[in-house]
Amino acid sequence: MSRALRRVVGALRHDWRRAGLAIVLLVVTLAASLALMGTSAWLIATAALHPSVAALQVAIVGVRFFGIARGLARYGERLVSHDVTLRLLERLRVSTFERLVPQAPAGLLFRRTGDVVARLVGDIETLEHVFVRVIAPSAGAAIIGAGLVAAFGMMSLAGAAIVAAVFVAGGVVAPLVAHRLGARAARRRIVERGSLEADLIDGINGVAELVAFGAAPRHVARVARRAATMARAEMIGGRSAAASGALTMLAVDLGVVAVAAVTIPLVADARLSGVTLAVVVLVVVASLEAIGMLASGWQSLAASDEAARRLDEIAGGGGAPGITTPCVAPPVSPPTMQGVASRFAIDGLTFAYAGGPPVLRDLTLSLEPGRLVALVGPSGSGKSTVLNLALRFWDAAPGAIRLDGVDIAAMDADRVRSQFSVMPQRTHLLTATIADNLRLAVPTASRVDLEEVVVRARLDGLVQVLPNGLEEWVGEQGVRLSGGERQRLAFARALLRRAPFLLLDEPTAHLDAALERAVLDEIAREARTRGVLLITHRLSGLEAADEVLVLDAGRVVERGTFAELSRRRGRFADLLAIQRDELGSGPDPFAASG
Repeated sequence: MSRALRRVVGALRHDWRRAGLAIVLLVVTLAASLALMGTSAWLIATAALHPSVAALQVAIVGVRFFGIARGLARYGERLVSHDVTLRLLERLRVSTFERLVPQAPAGLLFRRTGDVVARLVGDIETLEHVFVRVIAPSAGAAIIGAGLVAAFGMMSLAGAAIVAAVFVAGGVVAPLVAHRLGARAARRRIVERGSLEADLIDGINGVAELVAFGAAPRHVARVARRAATMARAEMIGGRSAAASGALTMLAVDLGVVAVAAVTIPLVADARLSGVTLAVVVLVVVASLEAIGMLASGWQSLAASDEAARRLDEIAGGGGAPGITTPCVAPPVSPPTMQGVASRFAIDGLTFAYAGGPPVLRDLTLSLEPGRLVALVGPSGSGKSTVLNLALRFWDAAPGAIRLDGVDIAAMDADRVRSQFSVMPQRTHLLTATIADNLRLAVPTASRVDLEEVVVRARLDGLVQVLPNGLEEWVGEQGVRLSGGERQRLAFARALLRRAPFLLLDEPTAHLDAALERAVLDEIAREARTRGVLLITHRLSGLEAADEVLVLDAGRVVERGTFAELSRRRGRFADLLAIQRDELGSGPDPFAASG
């Protein structure tokens, strides 16, 4: 059992009373089953001797009692054991997600979405077998086995030894054989299931591109190969389960023969009655219920072990979180940081992603409410990385990012993020309504608040023509909206959150000229009351910026106001001229400034 699976089993301590009750009820079920078989055997064997009906009354009542008791105990055991399992899975889902969130996005950067989903759903569901099919049945079989050995020992030491051998062979050897034979196939099946789900999700999300480029047959063939590998693993598992099941039944059958061989001489010597012989033999047959499912349960343990390992890997055991949570709070916390920060600063920041070259070099900027700073430059110059570092998705070193003079590396990440409202370059929309997507920023926002930001983001025209208005379903990843509509919805969401600093990454990339101008006007309006960092590669409309920083290969090569940078005829002026030429704006816009 791996460390990861031991952690899962350890989580049962939160429900140890329920788990104990489930095992007790299972023992009662098995004991009632053995008693039912033994009483029935005594009743039938005794009835064959034609005694008076009065002599059979106790046994008749016993058969009824044990039959009813077995059914009730079995129902209670299933109810309690599945309750324990469902509670365990609930805790695993919550704890896994809680461990996963601090890693995002750094720890998930190189993981496929489908594989992550397979781990959070399929792998957790695989762990439902740990208690119901392994722990509880093993404990029940051990208790019942010990009881039977003790009971047989009072009649015959040889009989007790045979029963012990039956339980060792069927309850220990057969499960270990099943586990050994099916372990590799079970682990392979879990891994392939994750890859298969990842391929399926990739195919669904990219079906248009697959069809357009004629790649759909190749993708289907890849999915088919994954499915075939899973099928082979299932077949191997089925064969090992059949082999171990046969071994268990063989152990019981041999035990029946051995017990009969030992007890028949006792009957012949009149030391044991023939009725007792029938009871003893059939009780051994009934013991199959106690150990019959252990082989398949222990075979599933290999799959559970692999599932636990995969969960542990993604939730922190093998992940690569981009930040380190501070062990202690900073010694001095400015009063403003108890609520709203008044200054955001980056000082001498150099940063490189794991294994890569620096994407930022010695970056310095300052932002305060009432100030608009634009960060511009060509694609790949490191602009979006600044936003990721500000939100503590990665820790920055060397250099520092500070809120009111406090290095954010010494602060709780959630506390840091509460100071920002963000519109990332890649807009993520929930598969929900427009209102739900807006309330992602402010869950308590009123309808009036939503309508206000919709108007400011120039999305009111769309909302008015939709049948359900703000309650219109946007589809998976906002598929029912155009690129520009998704972007304006994200902008409206950023406006809704009244944090002191507004971070906008390419807010006008998919907008036409008129909408771009309107959104830039709203950004300038926001900059009157809060600090705005505008990250963009489009240079038009930056006249209102208090400072423009030009990034190239991670370095600030120019900084100043729009007018100052335009007159210098440096890197900024070159980029601006290229963009205006692409738009067909006519003569050189800097001719008069020479």
